[in-house]
Amino acid sequence: MKDRTECARGQDKERINVRRAIFRLLASRDRSREEVVRKLKEKKFRPEAIAGEVEWFENQGLIDDRKFARSWIFFRLRFRPRAAGLIGRELREKGVAPELADQLLRQEITPEKEVEMARELARRRCRAYRKDDRFSARRKLVAYLGRRGFSYSTISAVLAEIFTDEFDGYPENIS
Repeated sequence: MKDRTECARGQDKERINVRRAIFRLLASRDRSREEVVRKLKEKKFRPEAIAGEVEWFENQGLIDDRKFARSWIFFRLRFRPRAAGLIGRELREKGVAPELADQLLRQEITPEKEVEMARELARRRCRAYRKDDRFSARRKLVAYLGRRGFSYSTISAVLAEIFTDEFDGYPENIS
């Protein structure tokens, strides 16, 4: 009888520790279900304890992949702009279902909005390249926008707007 009681206490203690770990993870930012599960597995919690507690957090609305993906997209667009494809890859790496990620990205980022983001990033970044010659500035902007996931066609269109033939050395419209 004593062994069964000790086992139950051990399971309750583990469940409490799993719950605390989840609260700590969620304290800094929203997380996807898969991200939480991965982190808990790294901490060597039993799968049964993880599953039960993650389900409880989902039922409480504290773990929600849709809410997490919306939040991730919002903050990426606002503070660290990237192309939709790159944001989608980040979401999939975090465990968000590809269908959900694609659906939310289509709602939030239109092709026009993506071009506008690339244009704004390029204009801001051009200030850092004022002392570079036209070729170097252009090359650096292509690399910069490419690292942020923009397609070559988007980059080409943006650079055609920024660099004009009439302006000899520097991009136009940069203040």
